[in-house]
Amino acid sequence: MQMSATGRKRPLAEQDWPQWQGCTDIDRQQTVGEFGEGSWRLNYVTGDLFSCPGDEALAHCISEDCHMGAGIALMFRKKFNGVEELKQQKKVTGQCAVLKRHKRYVYYLITKKRFNNKPSYESLRQSLEDMKTHCTLNGVTRLSMPRIGCGLDRLHWDRVLVILEQVFKHSDISVTIYSLPERAKTHRSTGGLKYLLTEKDKLRSQDSFDKKQDTMPPPPGRSLKGSWRLNYFTGDLFSCPGDEALAHCISEDCHMGAGIALMFRKKFNGVEELKQQKKVTGQCAVLKRHKRYVYYLITKKRFNNKPSYESLRQSLEDMKTHCTLNGVTRLSMPRIGCGLDRLHWDRVSVILEQVFKHSGISVTIYSLPERAEMTVMHESYR
Repeated sequence: MQMSATGRKRPLAEQDWPQWQGCTDIDRQQTVGEFGEGSWRLNYVTGDLFSCPGDEALAHCISEDCHMGAGIALMFRKKFNGVEELKQQKKVTGQCAVLKRHKRYVYYLITKKRFNNKPSYESLRQSLEDMKTHCTLNGVTRLSMPRIGCGLDRLHWDRVLVILEQVFKHSDISVTIYSLPERAKTHRSTGGLKYLLTEKDKLRSQDSFDKKQDTMPPPPGRSLKGSWRLNYFTGDLFSCPGDEALAHCISEDCHMGAGIALMFRKKFNGVEELKQQKKVTGQCAVLKRHKRYVYYLITKKRFNNKPSYESLRQSLEDMKTHCTLNGVTRLSMPRIGCGLDRLHWDRVSVILEQVFKHSGISVTIYSLPERAEMTVMHESYR
């Protein structure tokens, strides 16, 4: 069996999944490279959007009139020009205009009719779908963008993030979200934000090497301070590389009698070892198994209670501290809190970002194919 350079195992197609009788371990025999079918990757970087690799596609939001007179739109207009070329494409709200500049495509998401209107979440979704179609037809697999719709347009990032996942989750496209350093965000000129490409030397001359890194793209294969990575896979959580940390949610009583918790208990045992750590809600217990740490996020007191978003946040912070102290940079987990505990993924994903955004930790979220997930739920209640 060959392994990819990353060691990531491929999630099997739905028809290849065995019936998970009694939640037994899955023996994976197929592997692929960085991406498997039904997976996508979301990266976060603090820095200059225009410092991304020159062959990486870019995207941002504009209006049908192609005004681009303020904010990030002004920066795109100054860098790539092409206003008349965009107008000639006669795209309307919910579609996507595109320029080809050297080795890259530059996408203009048409989310409203006039520059002084406000977009809707549905028009953003439609324009993203149109862009994804172009990406697929033209072999685009890497795409960088700001927090689209969340600047002058005032959309909320937690809702935009859910839309991004819904649009790209079966696309195998790596999406990188760039956020400006706080100092650059507040530095305005008469036409909008100062064009960061011309400000790069000024930013890099200030104080520390870390601030120099803020305006540079991450080197291939490693994370930088101020960046983190969120990967999505459809497949078996326990097929991740053997040295990659795992995490899931449990209660203080370490009951683990159903769902994904039962699977962790059967695979790693250690219930008494966990109880001896005497962790309480908002903390994180941990087992060491061979080359990996296995984290148990304590989000509630008893197994039949329900967790809160705050207890989840606190336990994630506690886990992050352990990761940092022990050199853990890769972490895989299910959609924590969103199974039997019934938390909402749109809020959980925002908490994950808030906790890990400056950590340099790569987080991979595993989801089961729908049929296999129903089988696991059924068997866990037998």
